[in-house]
Amino acid sequence: MPRRHNAQNSLGNLLRKLRRIAGKKQCEVAELLGVHRETVSRWENDRDKPSIDMLIEFANVVSARDDQLHELIMLERNVQTRFLPWNKMKPLMEQIAEDIAETPFPAYLLDYRGRFWVINEAVADMVNMPFEEIKCLLREYKRISYLDVVFDSRLPFKGKLENYDNVARQEVARYKYINMYRRHEKFYQNTLQDAKERFGPEDYRYFKSVWYKLDETMLHELLNGIRTNVTIRNGERKQFYWLHTELIFQLGRDLFTKLWYCPHDWQPVRSIPQPVVRLWDLVNIHDHFEGEWQP
Repeated sequence: MPRRHNAQNSLGNLLRKLRRIAGKKQCEVAELLGVHRETVSRWENDRDKPSIDMLIEFANVVSARDDQLHELIMLERNVQTRFLPWNKMKPLMEQIAEDIAETPFPAYLLDYRGRFWVINEAVADMVNMPFEEIKCLLREYKRISYLDVVFDSRLPFKGKLENYDNVARQEVARYKYINMYRRHEKFYQNTLQDAKERFGPEDYRYFKSVWYKLDETMLHELLNGIRTNVTIRNGERKQFYWLHTELIFQLGRDLFTKLWYCPHDWQPVRSIPQPVVRLWDLVNIHDHFEGEWQP
């Protein structure tokens, strides 16, 4: 008998949620699937699991979207996200770092948890801080993520955001959306607890309120566009940017995202390579992400 899950994002809870959204009773779903009502009850209480074929039939019965079916299958198989071995990733990561160096405005590379891997010097200029401080943050602040940067008042970025509430909602939505199929994984289920340990009390309370206010419908609405309006304030001066995102599919499904800030008033100029900080130049990459590599 499969071990019962207590986590909110279990297979059984998702089956129950999709059935209720479809407005169907357990007995109705059971009849359409050709099984007993007790069988559906056992699935929803994580006392048993349907086969993949049955999951596909269930998704048809409740008119689930493709992404919801994908999540059901990920939960059934208990898939855990892992990076490719570093010797296979490194050549492409170095190409991406070169691309970010040649990007003529602030740009960086994040993984699916929002952790920084590459940052160019224009980011330091945007937030008006020395590039060496960026390197120190990346080296010393354990696995710094974009959620830290947006929500932690001790870091310099939050206080410079003019349209802070909108950016905060967008970035939590982005994190939730990218990890839609990973909600059963330990790191996702521990997101709030990790934030509580990393942020100050006020920052944590705000992060928690944003986290719970965003449902799936809002995620699609917030991320419907390909760019976000961001206003950075340095003293009396304000700079307006469009924040663009691009998934890097060559490294695995939505594992890495390149983000860049294009000024509203930017005019095309010849791109000149600028300095970048690469995480693998600062830390032992294998130890830094211990337990997150494919064998």
